[in-house]
Amino acid sequence: GWAAMPTYNRFGTRTGRLTVTEGARVLTVRQVTRAFFLAVDPDHLMVQFDFSCLEARVALGIAGKEVPPDADPYATIAKMMNVEERDEAKRATFAALYSDPTDPTQRDPRVSAVRRAFKLGETFSALKRLTDSGEPTRNLYGRVIPDTLEATLYSNYVQSTGCDVTLLGFRQLERSLSELGVVPHFLLHDALFASVPVKRLKEAARLSALGVNVPNFKLSFPIKASTTGGRPIL
Repeated sequence: GWAAMPTYNRFGTRTGRLTVTEGARVLTVRQVTRAFFLAVDPDHLMVQFDFSCLEARVALGIAGKEVPPDADPYATIAKMMNVEERDEAKRATFAALYSDPTDPTQRDPRVSAVRRAFKLGETFSALKRLTDSGEPTRNLYGRVIPDTLEATLYSNYVQSTGCDVTLLGFRQLERSLSELGVVPHFLLHDALFASVPVKRLKEAARLSALGVNVPNFKLSFPIKASTTGGRPIL
């Protein structure tokens, strides 16, 4: 209770990524500082609930290739790329998500393989047709993405959709965890910080690992529970 409760703005950025308008600036807190977050009392522990590989799951889901909650999306992408290293697939995934798909100099064959896995060209073309017709760019939930450039059209679409997945998903998780006596405190983008009864830690972690179901996606999104020091609960 030492810090004022943050007041969030869901419309302060292009993609819907949260900003804080009043209260504690939790969105910019450093990793090492999170260890100082205190639970409501000694019978609770501060736990961080994070979406697992969120944007890779969103991109695959948009392409109709959703990954089960107990599967690693980067392993799935590595298989599509015909490589064995998960880290290589992860690097190529982030390059595919955040580089300009219209730039002819960005033709790394590994990145191109990921773009094919995401059906990036099809999604980009559909979005481009809308913007060319004068229609506003919207994410999968209808949220308007203002002032989108071609270079960031696809990445903004995935990021914006992911932001709404987290908001919808944490709302569902909050309802489930409330039955265990969990007290939510604040969001840090795709992470929820909450006080969890020590006696219900593993139960809360198992519940979050099962994932949350949100509209427009057939499979659930898993959420991992860890201490604020980064140690997994399970």
